[in-house]
Amino acid sequence: MIGLDVSSFHRASGESSVTSYNFSTRKKQTITGMNEFEETYVKPVEKWEKIRSTRVWDLSKMTGETGLEKSLIRIYRSG
Repeated sequence: MIGLDVSSFHRASGESSVTSYNFSTRKKQTITGMNEFEETYVKPVEKWEKIRSTRVWDLSKMTGETGLEKSLIRIYRSG
């Protein structure tokens, strides 16, 4: 697997964010500061970080028990 995109949206406040993991370049892009309810344009904040992942993800071998979420949490926290 080359990458993974995760988006979140808070339905009460309208705040949204996107996190994109690129395992081939070992970089993570986080975009925050967006609001779906704002009528005026608010410039989002983009942040790039290196991720420390040596594991190669193979979709053909992944199951519900693969533990991708736990691995991503470790990658995210190691920043």
